Amino acid sequence: MRKSAVTAAFLILLAGTAAAFSASIETIDRTASTDNPGQFELTVENTLGERELFSTSVNPHSQWFNVEKSNTFLDPGETKTLEIQVTPPDDILQQNYMFNVFINAGDQTQKLESQFAVKSPYDISITRLSSNKASYEPGEEAEYTIELANTARETVEDYSIRAELGGHQVNKSGLPLDPSSQVMMTLSLEIPENTPPGDQDVTFYIERGETQGEVTGHRVEVERLEKIERTVDVDNRILFYFKTIGAENQGNTENPVELQETLPRYLSPITSFDQEPDQTEIHEDSYVYTWNLELEPGSSDSVSYTIQYWIPLTILAALLGGLVLLKRLRNPVKLVKTGRETEDGVKIHIEVENRSNETLKNVELTDFVPDIASVNDKFAMARPVIRKTPNGTRLTWDIEELEPGDQRVFEYTINPLFEVEGDVTLPEAELKSEEREPKESSEVEVGFNPRDT
Repeated sequence: MRKSAVTAAFLILLAGTAAAFSASIETIDRTASTDNPGQFELTVENTLGERELFSTSVNPHSQWFNVEKSNTFLDPGETKTLEIQVTPPDDILQQNYMFNVFINAGDQTQKLESQFAVKSPYDISITRLSSNKASYEPGEEAEYTIELANTARETVEDYSIRAELGGHQVNKSGLPLDPSSQVMMTLSLEIPENTPPGDQDVTFYIERGETQGEVTGHRVEVERLEKIERTVDVDNRILFYFKTIGAENQGNTENPVELQETLPRYLSPITSFDQEPDQTEIHEDSYVYTWNLELEPGSSDSVSYTIQYWIPLTILAALLGGLVLLKRLRNPVKLVKTGRETEDGVKIHIEVENRSNETLKNVELTDFVPDIASVNDKFAMARPVIRKTPNGTRLTWDIEELEPGDQRVFEYTINPLFEVEGDVTLPEAELKSEEREPKESSEVEVGFNPRDT
């Protein structure tokens, strides 16, 4: 009897100690996701009779939980309601999860149980995303590595990943994913050439049938690309000369562009522009016209001018005379080729004269006879080196040097192989030397009648 009384007293004392403070948990929102945490309210009342520190912890998955003021003092009789939020990661399986809340005060501990349900609007989630480079040029391909996780409780097959940048997009289907499994996939996205420089957003979507959701974004740096394509259009007619010069900005940033045209000074009175130049530089014998443009990416602009050929014949003749004189001064070598019909065939006469004040060395004279005629092997003057080609015969005379004032004459005869109505035009002869640029004679027109043999 005595033993039973002692046992009963001990149980009563233990019960009083266990109920020294009260605690309860209330569910506000049991559904939890990365974007919308689950919410619970923990209510604690201090009935210990003295001020006490109340500590709250959650187990398991404590890293998912956030407890408001997990350590707080309560005065005797004071009641406190604490908010508990649970934010699960986006790659865990969608199901119910149990958890325990432990409240400690002094040497007293209480344990409360509850549960939350992980829900996601999309069964597939992107858990990791990386690119092969930090920056790209326009037109370059960005390579992305994407890790996907299936949070559903069944295998997912009908899904794809879509990446989008500035209206340009690419889509790739994924492999079947078992519950709670992960898969790695790669995706190539071309950076459009008109993408502005700087940080740009690449948006990734997960699509299942007609359902799609924006999952995540990624910042890429697009490098500055300066690319200007210049254009020229010429219409050269008898009465006028029309020219348009332009530029197109094929880069991805605004660019200043300079268009420039150089014209002889004597054309200035007869030249008109559709857009007046921003700058005109006057040189000794020319004008340099400059237009300054600002081109946005993808834009183009142009300027045009027209030269009217209505100058009086006297001025034109003077200009032509000046040009002929200038050409003669620049090419002080005389090279004349003539031809005439004879009884033996067509005789070709070439005259070379050094009119300069310097000796010309390693001089080479070349002439060509088309395959409509053959070359007579008899040469009245120096004999050339003869080479047959698919199109005719090439004659070459090597002249060691020509002193100032030296004159050389070369002759040969060709025999027409075909009868041609009217005259035949024979190609020009060419003279080369170390000191001067190549000099060409004029073409020769001769009658062309085969001789009876």
